[in-house]
Amino acid sequence: TQQNLHLELDATQGALDFAHHFVAPISYQQLNATVDFSFVEEGWELSVNDIALVSDEVSLTADLAMGFLKGNETNMSLLANITEVDVSNIGLYYPLTSMSNSLVSYLNNALIDGKVTQAQVLLNGPLARFPFIENEGVFIVNAELEEASFQFDEQWPSITAFAANLNFTNNSMLITGRSGNLVGLDVSGVQAAIDDLGSEQILVL
Repeated sequence: TQQNLHLELDATQGALDFAHHFVAPISYQQLNATVDFSFVEEGWELSVNDIALVSDEVSLTADLAMGFLKGNETNMSLLANITEVDVSNIGLYYPLTSMSNSLVSYLNNALIDGKVTQAQVLLNGPLARFPFIENEGVFIVNAELEEASFQFDEQWPSITAFAANLNFTNNSMLITGRSGNLVGLDVSGVQAAIDDLGSEQILVL
């Protein structure tokens, strides 16, 4: 026997609390979504479609699906688009359970100001295996950074007027500069990479 639940979510002035997964609850002025939940003897399926979240810090649209069948792992798929995030607030959206403390500290210190004009998040795979170190699934964050100040190393001066692509794929990070200045030098094309975010991070320029 299959049981179904359907909800139309329309909420204002609240916050989503993901416990230890993010540094703080994510507040919103408006949140809309369509929720469908199906329960059967062998498992369950959840889909949350047409998610639209608007706050002072971020605008987000997304679709999410999760499912579990007896004898299998819980799987999750997520596609989200994020626009206009001020770098000063970006630390609110780091998934802390998939990032080491040293990486979070590095990004908080390296990203001084600027904005993320757009970002796309794709996740598909068994939730317990995230961030898919053995490639059991796919996790990609692809973001465009504009008008930023960025400090690759505390011993270096900051890059100013920095535009770059930030890419997180599963357990790795790659930053590719599009334009910017480092004490008068053009840093177009500069790359910084960390191959394994889960262990001791080695930044390669």
